Amino acid sequence: MTATASPSFFLDSNIVIYAFDARDVAKRSRAIEILYRVARNRTAVVSPQVLGETYIALTHRSRIAMPPDDAETAIRTVARSLSVVGTTTDLVWDAVRISSRYQTYFWDAMLCATAKFHGVPTLLSEDFQDGQLIDGVRVVNPLLDSFDFDSLD
Repeated sequence: MTATASPSFFLDSNIVIYAFDARDVAKRSRAIEILYRVARNRTAVVSPQVLGETYIALTHRSRIAMPPDDAETAIRTVARSLSVVGTTTDLVWDAVRISSRYQTYFWDAMLCATAKFHGVPTLLSEDFQDGQLIDGVRVVNPLLDSFDFDSLD
């Protein structure tokens, strides 16, 4: 599925993964609430990178260790519930530039480049400093107690 309008949020895989992580009940509850709200309102997107990272984490992390068929069902559900936006070679080059400029991991920079390209102003992730602005994309950590869930509606 491809986004037809610019949504408000781009979800990092860590938010999706926490929805399946029974070890941290508080983060799991928050992640489920986030997924529910953005899916209901169609206000968030993910990329193939996020789906792939989620699948790997669900099947290879000992704390989750989900069977591959269950993990596939999970990421297919996410892909049906949210829009999936594409990536291009040009986005890879932009991510390389962002990674160098902001001294961040390439895969995190790729999320920012993809969000920026698709006009998504906010990246929901716990992997950056909350409130950080990267090439015009604001990073918000929705797992912090101070996060306002009403902003998702």
